[in-house]
Amino acid sequence: MLQSGETLDGYRLIRPIGAGGFGEVWLCQSDAVGDFRALKFIPATSTGHLEKEFDSICKYRAAATQLRSPSIMPIEHVNRRGDGLFYIMPLSDGYGVQDPAHREWCPLTLAAAIERRRGDSTWFSSEEIRNLVTPILQALQLLSDAGLVHRDVKPENILFVNSLPCLGDISLLGNDSSRLTQRGTPGYSAPSWFVESGGHPDMYGAAMTLYAILTGNPPDKMGRAAFRWPPHGENSLSATEREAWLAMHRVIARAVEDRPEERFSRFEQFAVVLKSRHQKLEDFCNEAVAEGPQEKVHQEIKRLQTELETIRNELEELRGSFRSFVETTVSELDAFTEANQTYPQEAAALLETVAEQFVERLRSIPSMRFWDEKVRLASGVRQMVQAIRETHGPAICSGLDKLHEGLATLFSSERGFRAEQMGKVIAKAVSIQQAGKLAKVSVFKMLESNILGAILGTPRGIVCGATAPTDLSDNESGQSALASVSKIVESAQRFLNDQSV
Repeated sequence: MLQSGETLDGYRLIRPIGAGGFGEVWLCQSDAVGDFRALKFIPATSTGHLEKEFDSICKYRAAATQLRSPSIMPIEHVNRRGDGLFYIMPLSDGYGVQDPAHREWCPLTLAAAIERRRGDSTWFSSEEIRNLVTPILQALQLLSDAGLVHRDVKPENILFVNSLPCLGDISLLGNDSSRLTQRGTPGYSAPSWFVESGGHPDMYGAAMTLYAILTGNPPDKMGRAAFRWPPHGENSLSATEREAWLAMHRVIARAVEDRPEERFSRFEQFAVVLKSRHQKLEDFCNEAVAEGPQEKVHQEIKRLQTELETIRNELEELRGSFRSFVETTVSELDAFTEANQTYPQEAAALLETVAEQFVERLRSIPSMRFWDEKVRLASGVRQMVQAIRETHGPAICSGLDKLHEGLATLFSSERGFRAEQMGKVIAKAVSIQQAGKLAKVSVFKMLESNILGAILGTPRGIVCGATAPTDLSDNESGQSALASVSKIVESAQRFLNDQSV
């Protein structure tokens, strides 16, 4: 057993601050620099538990390049010894007192934040709730994209680090496989009917966590009208907040819907719909037709117009960073072309680095995928026009028509912009492939396709004649360089396909 004052790999143990996942969490301090950290220790008394934890850590660290996010707790150091396994993590924010070494200091989890809010005069606002849940949904999307499942999403496993919610405790993390889905915490662990119908275990846990924040209640009370509102009661909410509460309950219901086709297929969709006032525009459309008040439709049009303006502003910021990213990549490819003439081996290493950075940068633009949801919004506006044309006046339909036109123009412009920018990268990379005599069939098919032809905006002969290094196919470093260029081309093409360009 661990003892206070004991040192493990340069970290002095202070006292236990938590337990879970078959082990203990200790507060520790670095002997070298004095930083406080959290150390989790899993004793060897249960070989099965220790090996499961170690397997989770290995999977987690193997996917580390895809899991760089302030919303996922990093593992800084791992070691095993005769009596167990331990690993070091950043220390979460605390409450009670400021000094972590003080006995009254406690780690701040979402569960603790919920309990502390019970004593306040007001509950979390709908905006606070969205800000708490959205980073966790983004973290779960990263895990899912890496082929991993957390399997124990709950308020106790969400900590605050630098005031931001962060997903921790990877004890049950594993590959996306149905055979492990029954592991987890009752109430937050996905039931068998959900998993057997194709439901994602973490989607269920995320929905139950949202319910816990909304109401302060455990998941087993979900679905009962008496437990729909915060502990302070329905009357503690304004009319606007009550509407937001009901909308978020609809989001929860959609996440755990009996019918698989009605559920969210990705955590990104969950996050986008959560931010919207209505779960679906189709739902609003049906409500508007049934209830008939023109004022409600006018209000919705104004809200959507405001959202459109927000999208325009966000797009301007994204465009600047995206253009800079593309220009940097093209510049780096030019640098390889020059360096290859005199330092072929160093040039190949440079190109490998360029390819790795390019793929990583593409992964860091998840917000671009949200445009698919915005396209759905445009489609929903069109459905609203069709459904209420006979029920409401022409002025309302005119407003919806203008909104739909604005959205369509925005999407068309954005898709064209991304295609134009990525076309620069593909054109430069393909020119290197052509001059390097790689001559892959897939590259020629890309050049001959209507989509890529429109993207490049240049005849095939011009691309092939672009400035490029000499023959790369006759030596090992050249083959390595060509493999790196292929990685860039394929990643760029996947990005464009994902964006439905």
